[in-house]
Amino acid sequence: MIHDTAADTAAASLLATTAPEGTIDNLNLPWSFLTAIDVLLAHATTDNTRGAMTGILLERHAECTYLVATDGYAALVLRTDALDGPPGTLVLDPASVRAWRARYDALTPWEEVSIDPHPATGNYPNVRAVFPTPDRTGTSCVGISTKLLARLGTVFRKLRLLKGVGEAVVMHIGSPLDAVVFSVHVPKEVEGPVRDLSCVLMPMRLV
Repeated sequence: MIHDTAADTAAASLLATTAPEGTIDNLNLPWSFLTAIDVLLAHATTDNTRGAMTGILLERHAECTYLVATDGYAALVLRTDALDGPPGTLVLDPASVRAWRARYDALTPWEEVSIDPHPATGNYPNVRAVFPTPDRTGTSCVGISTKLLARLGTVFRKLRLLKGVGEAVVMHIGSPLDAVVFSVHVPKEVEGPVRDLSCVLMPMRLV
């Protein structure tokens, strides 16, 4: 299966953008962002000692908007349609985001609820520093079907390996078109007879 490289580099292209100057005082998000916000909230840390990481970083550009959430172990970056307003950045306060979310749960999306800045906006980590190059034609880029990854996630969940950070999953990779092997050791405290597992996933061509 061959992918459209331009479309597939959506999140990785965050590396190549320049953070706009200035900040956003508050923000009204449209109802269409509901699912995206739910996904981001699930990736943001709930550890209140970690400052702005409990919130969602929003970076507004003229042509698009980036939304970032991290718990310190994984970072999720979404590129969305552009939002009205001048370029700027804002770390969304999680309490304010949940209030916005609750308003939509009450089925009154026409009532605008502003999302306020996080009180610790200056402490959000530099996500760009950990992103690899957005060049997906390089030898280090491997495409894996989302269906196969979801199937692997189901295996981990049924074997109770998804608690907290969980056990380390080892990924064995050769050239871009070699099979990718995921392996994990199942700790003794996990009930059941399985102690090690390996899963081979076949790659997909990106270009």
